[in-house]
Amino acid sequence: MKRPALIKKELEQIYTITGLAAIFEGIASMEIAKIREQTLSSKRFFAELWHIYSQLRVDKGRMQSPKHQGEKIPKTLFIAVTSQGGLSGDIDGRVINAMLKEYSPQTNDIIVLGGHGATLLAQAKVDVIHYYRMPESNQTFDAEPIIEYVMQYEHAIAYYQSYISLSKQDVAKIELVTAVKAMGDKADDEDAEIITQRDYEFEPNFDEIIDHLESFMLDTVLGQIVLESRLPQAASRFNAMAAAKQKAEELQAELRLAYNRARRAASEQRTREIVAVLNNRR
Repeated sequence: MKRPALIKKELEQIYTITGLAAIFEGIASMEIAKIREQTLSSKRFFAELWHIYSQLRVDKGRMQSPKHQGEKIPKTLFIAVTSQGGLSGDIDGRVINAMLKEYSPQTNDIIVLGGHGATLLAQAKVDVIHYYRMPESNQTFDAEPIIEYVMQYEHAIAYYQSYISLSKQDVAKIELVTAVKAMGDKADDEDAEIITQRDYEFEPNFDEIIDHLESFMLDTVLGQIVLESRLPQAASRFNAMAAAKQKAEELQAELRLAYNRARRAASEQRTREIVAVLNNRR
């Protein structure tokens, strides 16, 4: 049996681990709340953009600016949204696997967002046309470079991590232009004022304004996808820290029991030694 002093030292170390796990669990919980609020703000912002866009009497079912109507690459662009590191459970692997089930080099190109996804694709020996770092949680996501790629293709599909609950995360995919249309339908205002070139003068010109709005809406949708993919990552960290804290608390209970037994055994041993000394003196 270990000496009480050694068990006490181990117990103090477990107390420290329990405290750290509780701190990181709290940080992950706050991160989840923060991301949810950012997602809601993004959706409200998109609704305002769509309100202006729909007033311009553009066919909302497809992109209309001259920049968006040119000749397209006859492929579907896949965008894999993953975490930057590997501390996200198995969800990144599930995202990549779901995408690769539908991937063909002849009909698809891949852009990957997040270092973990890039690593997984490299291990699968799948080439990507570009890799982007997943921004830190306190950094603004700039989707403009990705949008430039999206506009070159006939179709673009994003695969990302979807938050269901703290204990469940799933893989989702979305066709980006269709997503803009679907979100726009939710934000539609049938009584909105009609803005036409007959009644208003546009600077620098009508086409450039439409192009800017369309790019900005795609930027917003991609930003929402990145935000939503962060929720499962935060949930995975929360679950991992909660499990670590529970395990540490169970170990604490075992060590306290072992410590008390060791102290009792040591006390009994000292009593026996004293009795033995007294008996020898008689």
